Amino acid sequence: IVRGAAHNMHANLLYYVYRGNQALEQPSKEMSSLAAKIGKMHDTMTLMGIEGNLHEVYYSAWKHIDPYLDFGRRVRRPPNNPVNCLISFLNQMTYTVVRHETFKTHLDETLSWLHAPGSGRASVSLDLAEPFKPILADSLIFRMVRKNMVADNWFEQHEGVCLLTETGRRHVAERFAARLEETYQDRTFREWIYREALGIERHIMGLVEYESFKRKV
Repeated sequence: IVRGAAHNMHANLLYYVYRGNQALEQPSKEMSSLAAKIGKMHDTMTLMGIEGNLHEVYYSAWKHIDPYLDFGRRVRRPPNNPVNCLISFLNQMTYTVVRHETFKTHLDETLSWLHAPGSGRASVSLDLAEPFKPILADSLIFRMVRKNMVADNWFEQHEGVCLLTETGRRHVAERFAARLEETYQDRTFREWIYREALGIERHIMGLVEYESFKRKV
């Protein structure tokens, strides 16, 4: 799961590296170096440490994609600026879709590897959302920002808190829904999520070796 998430974050940067963005070459190399350590981790805590380092390098590189994406550090609860707000909202939408598709399998929602089970949340869906966040959430943010789709009236900011307005939620949700139905290798991303859940189920049953969804660059 972590290897898939790392690959897809790295793929997002490589998309721009291959199109001449030299500023992303160093962060890309750092991500490659960190990703190489994933298979050497022997417990969840150290693995999550590597994952945290990957995200730190990854998010710090966003400013080289577009100046609007220079959002500082990742702040979640509550988000403190428009980009953090978009990340949180779209990550939640990704988790919701993953949870819906996971319900179609026999997986228990409290099954977990990375995220501890908690009240009101499905840890297995939190885990399986990780490889898809860079594909569904982050790449959509890049697209909206670079195409000047993001408007000031999408956000309400006060006292260091930034939230989406009703207008903002509607526009972002519409674009997310369209992204979800885009096809990649003859399947929609929604179908890929379902296949990911099936892959975990079959792995647990000892039928196949699980391999996370990885986007090709």
